[in-house]
Amino acid sequence: MKRNRVLLFVFLFACLISCSKKHVRVPNDVIPKEEMKSILLDEQLAQAAVGNYQYNDSLKYTMNDFTNYVLQKHGVSREKFISSMKFYSSHPDLLKEIYQQVLDELIEKQGHVANQ
Repeated sequence: MKRNRVLLFVFLFACLISCSKKHVRVPNDVIPKEEMKSILLDEQLAQAAVGNYQYNDSLKYTMNDFTNYVLQKHGVSREKFISSMKFYSSHPDLLKEIYQQVLDELIEKQGHVANQ
């Protein structure tokens, strides 16, 4: 009887540990979450700008032009951005958290524009 309780306790403890969120440390060579959020926010705003102004502007900017500007604004190389996106893509919980923050900020910005 005592052995069954010990086995049950070990089993429940193992389940509890396996179900808990694991803390993932972002390596030093990866763009930190807060900065990545800012970059992705600017990327989303740039995509909206391309969609809104592409047909009205005779200069015809491409998304690549805007991406280069966003990365330059944040002082990040394209290679570092791509490797950081690979890291975050391999950790979907972190990427989801970042994109949720981006979405929250976009909604907040949209509210400010609508109230003006």
